Amino acid sequence: MKLISSAVLVICTLIVFWPIWNGRFYLTGDMRDVTIPIESFFKEEQMANRLPAWMPDAAFGFPIIASAQIGFFYPPLLIARFLPLFVYIPLIVVLHTMVAAIGTYVFARKLGQSQTASILTAACTALGAFAWQHITHLNIYLALAWLPWQLLAVKKITQKPMVHPWGVPWAIGIMGLVVGIPFLIGQMQIPALMAGFSLLYYLVLASQKISLTSAASHVILISLLAAATASVQVLPTLELVKYSSRGTGGDFDIVRANQHSYPIYHLPTLVFPRFFGQDNTYWGKRLEIEYGFFIGTAPLILAAGTILRFLKKKSASLDQSFFVSAAIISFLLALGSLSPFRLIGLEPSLWVFSAPARWLFITSFCLALLAGWGFDNLHPKTILKNRWLLFIAWLAVIGTTFLLALPNTKNWILACLQQIGSAADSAQILKLSQLLSYAGRTSLSLFSPYTWLPIGTLTLMAFTPRPYLKKTILAVSLLELLVVAGTTSPTAAWSTITSTPKTLSALPHNVLEGQARLFTIQPEGQDTGAWFTNPASRADSQIRQQQKDLLVPLVSTLFHIPGVSWPASLDIQSTGQAIASLDKTDTDALAELNIGAITSLDSGRIVVTANTPKPRFGLRDTSTDIEKEMTYNPSTAGSIKTTVEAERHALVTIRDTWYPGWRAYLDNQPVAIEKTGPYGAFRAIRIPSGQHSLLVRYEPSLLYVGLAVTVLAALASCAAVAVGYKLRT
Repeated sequence: MKLISSAVLVICTLIVFWPIWNGRFYLTGDMRDVTIPIESFFKEEQMANRLPAWMPDAAFGFPIIASAQIGFFYPPLLIARFLPLFVYIPLIVVLHTMVAAIGTYVFARKLGQSQTASILTAACTALGAFAWQHITHLNIYLALAWLPWQLLAVKKITQKPMVHPWGVPWAIGIMGLVVGIPFLIGQMQIPALMAGFSLLYYLVLASQKISLTSAASHVILISLLAAATASVQVLPTLELVKYSSRGTGGDFDIVRANQHSYPIYHLPTLVFPRFFGQDNTYWGKRLEIEYGFFIGTAPLILAAGTILRFLKKKSASLDQSFFVSAAIISFLLALGSLSPFRLIGLEPSLWVFSAPARWLFITSFCLALLAGWGFDNLHPKTILKNRWLLFIAWLAVIGTTFLLALPNTKNWILACLQQIGSAADSAQILKLSQLLSYAGRTSLSLFSPYTWLPIGTLTLMAFTPRPYLKKTILAVSLLELLVVAGTTSPTAAWSTITSTPKTLSALPHNVLEGQARLFTIQPEGQDTGAWFTNPASRADSQIRQQQKDLLVPLVSTLFHIPGVSWPASLDIQSTGQAIASLDKTDTDALAELNIGAITSLDSGRIVVTANTPKPRFGLRDTSTDIEKEMTYNPSTAGSIKTTVEAERHALVTIRDTWYPGWRAYLDNQPVAIEKTGPYGAFRAIRIPSGQHSLLVRYEPSLLYVGLAVTVLAALASCAAVAVGYKLRT
């Protein structure tokens, strides 16, 4: 039966990834603009046996490992990079989906759920909306696969007698690895929340076997070991935070931190995934990609039933009590700016790692577990007793759907509003009119297949004979999840990424040769994320091609075209300020930033404007202030070696990002690197007259220290597990 259960989950995974088997992938949003370019660079450098610490073509040069967009040191990626990019990225995604599903299944079985209920729990987790709407954020998607395995490790460890001498090293070693490794994926917020959630679960369960003080000491040791394991990613990232707009001198504040708070009126998407519409009918708030946690109609009802039984103080195990409480608390934290926890001074946004709505991944996971328990509690008496509730729910959904689908209903409501609020703001009446008009073309439309998913599920639950109800619920829930997950994100052929943009032929030679940089002016407000978002800004295939031809950051780096902008979080503040203050018509300001060309969009047509830049690598006579261009020819991505000859004292100006870790050696002797350019964004080195050898190299000490600590911590964890196992046997 275990093999059958695993086979069901594997088959569901293979079905839901049907675009991959057709040669397509989720090449939109951050996947296209951030992950693919970075992974392409990582692969290229790894195959050349180099550490890709510095990406010279991105944002005037960028400490790319520190960016925490996708982790270079994540073990599965380190292995997979020996395969072609278009093979290993889909492979990693598919395998992590299977790992998440199987891990959740095994954990649910460990909690005492039946095999059928565990399949339902696993499907709700792996195919739920939170995971699938974040598939464009590859680092988040991969990190989520580790959550059930962390909780499974906690459950397995705490079921053993913790007083035995082997228990402590074994537990700490295992937990240090499973909590620390997800940070290597390159995402900070989700692994941090996962770590806190898993360690709290450990504290609750372990305190039932040993004293609370001992359990707390275990948690501290696990946290230290996990932090050490993650050092190679965390230390460089924390350094970058200091110099980014999220540092102490940046403009990141509580308003930005809470911009992705969960809006209460998005709750209808728990039942109708497309409630806020599609095409030009979207009327929700910001990105639905951040707000979805649809787990299926029947699982939602089952989870609600489990919560109600808990609130009625009926018997519940410690595990059930923990996950019910976690579901409620995490949802309240996801409200962010509206969270009641802010009333007592708790800030749920995690400050520099923002997006409070991402607490919903805990809510979603807990609801999946509660659905499994609710499934197992479906007994004939319970079904008979609550069958009338299903009829009421069915009638309510059917009635509301048909009511709002009728245009006369909307006209009647609008007429009433106009009569009641005749003195009200006409703009508000117009907005209500638009909302009512949009609502008729959203999920609450008889022509939308998404409308019939919950209706069909409720109909079957209401009329299926009791002996077949459980099988029907499982089958319909799997089908519903497959339909929603399989149609969530737009896909594109890999050729849309790898084919050469037409714009390249129009760029000036200095940009093509890397001596000057490209500045791309993008249309404002465009979003290329998942399907459930604002289609007024979501890119279709035509717009995606335009963006590629524009050579948006970091897409330009795929073709070795150096750019100036950073498209993700944790930008470098100095270069960001230089770009923000730039007058795009001021040729002198553009020249100072080494911008040799600008691409922009004019009436759907891409325009390339050439500019005469100051050199990327220049030698300036300090007495005459005359700057001579030198060929910028780095030996590797993080190293420049050249010969400099100056008649008098001069200043070597490198119009690449100033960042700690860069070292300069003149005639093999270390010399200082100064800040120069707007906002001190660039690097400069003073040299005396004569001929000199100059070496400028990126030597990120925190990265090297982190790497050493990570290796030692991983060895210590493995040793602790081995010693614990030895003592155990």
